[in-house]
Amino acid sequence: MSTTFQGKGIYRFFILCLVFCVPLSNAAEIYRWQDSNGTTHFSDTPPATAITPKTLRIDVPQGYQRVAKVTDGDTVVLEDGRRVRLLGIDTPEIAHRGQPGEALGEKARRFLKAKVAGKEVRLSFDAEHHDHYDRLLAHLFLRDGTNVNALMLEQGLAHALFKWPNMKLARDYYAREKTARKQGKGIWALAAYRVRPMKKLYSLRNRFVRLRGKLDQFQRKRRYAYLIFGNKLKVAVRLSRLPLFKEAGIDLKRLVGQTITLRGWLRSRDGHPYLKLEHPFQLERFE
Repeated sequence: MSTTFQGKGIYRFFILCLVFCVPLSNAAEIYRWQDSNGTTHFSDTPPATAITPKTLRIDVPQGYQRVAKVTDGDTVVLEDGRRVRLLGIDTPEIAHRGQPGEALGEKARRFLKAKVAGKEVRLSFDAEHHDHYDRLLAHLFLRDGTNVNALMLEQGLAHALFKWPNMKLARDYYAREKTARKQGKGIWALAAYRVRPMKKLYSLRNRFVRLRGKLDQFQRKRRYAYLIFGNKLKVAVRLSRLPLFKEAGIDLKRLVGQTITLRGWLRSRDGHPYLKLEHPFQLERFE
């Protein structure tokens, strides 16, 4: 039997019913449609006379989900087919699409597989639930309370990844990474993860880097502030992120003339190396 509701208030009530009354399902689908009078309805099944029905997928918060497959060190597939990207961390790439894998990529995948494959995990979300690949973004917890994402950091098989607005566990993850880094565990024993001077940046593009160099300029534009390191690197910070740095006691403008150690994903923009700062933890000089 189809159940139909009208109006936004009833729609919110319907969603609450889905969240609290369907605990065993992973997601619910409802339909938004209009009748011949132009009135919008929400229902679990649209009638044949519905005008422009649209499917709305509602992810329902769940208890534990079983992991069916581990594709790499930071991605798993649940039993229901949904892919989950482990939030707040990044592991070395494994070989794929004819491209060779990175050092310790396979080790990270095997470690994660040993911990979660065939086991039930609880998904804990942050501000965003999906990425642009439509993967779920989540922190994975085992039944004994183990945070799997944090465990990868502790083992030196991942580095902390700071991506706004998913910052719920950023401080904790950075602290765990820092400990593994000081101990030289896993990736932190590799040359690729050491701090480098800002030379030959073009050969380092499209990868995670840790760089050290003298800050020459601070520029404030309409939406971004820019840290300019000679003609080598431009680092962008959204103006809306600047309060985060001030709260951490960092005045970016006053860093001009100082030698800075920073980290992030190095890209290319207009043919020049480019990096974005999302969080003060990316300035390792201030550890």
